[in-house]
Amino acid sequence: MLQALFGATIIGLSLGVFGSGGSILTVPILMYLLDVPAPLAIASSLAIVAGISFGGSIFNVLKRQVSYRHLIWFGLPGMFGTYFGAWFGSIVGSRVQLFVFVVLMSIAAVFMWRGRKESTSTAVQPLQLLLLEGFVVGVVTGFVGVGGGFLIVPALMFFAGLPMLLATGTSLMIIAMNSSSGFVKYYEALQCSSDDL
Repeated sequence: MLQALFGATIIGLSLGVFGSGGSILTVPILMYLLDVPAPLAIASSLAIVAGISFGGSIFNVLKRQVSYRHLIWFGLPGMFGTYFGAWFGSIVGSRVQLFVFVVLMSIAAVFMWRGRKESTSTAVQPLQLLLLEGFVVGVVTGFVGVGGGFLIVPALMFFAGLPMLLATGTSLMIIAMNSSSGFVKYYEALQCSSDDL
């Protein structure tokens, strides 16, 4: 149990400091430290990440480190994408989800190894492309139960032109929105499966 508490602390610290990274640790902690079955671990991960992200967002709102315009452009389509991804994840086998999860962990490791640089570009993508990116990140979030911050932060920095602090704060709120949407769908699917038994 102490290992699980330590893991939860690391998840919260990573989400709070970087606006990403912590959520991708949640599924392994639930599965391998708490022996939670894969489908339930993925659904629970979304609920845990949503709660942590909402809590961390309060600080960013008070510090005015949230771009509400990008929250709408990226976050709202992300919620729809997450709901769709969760629906798709609930009908495929957990092995497929875990395989995709491993691939995403590898991508996240590459991003962390390379590090982030402060964006100096003033180029901003068209609104339609930001909406599409938000939706795609949402699908990934819902399908494998991760917050998607390791995709959201670079997208907000390099494609939307936000500075890192603003991208981090905005990312945390988007993660909370997406994770909540995905959990709702997984909860519905779990309820339906339990009713069928």
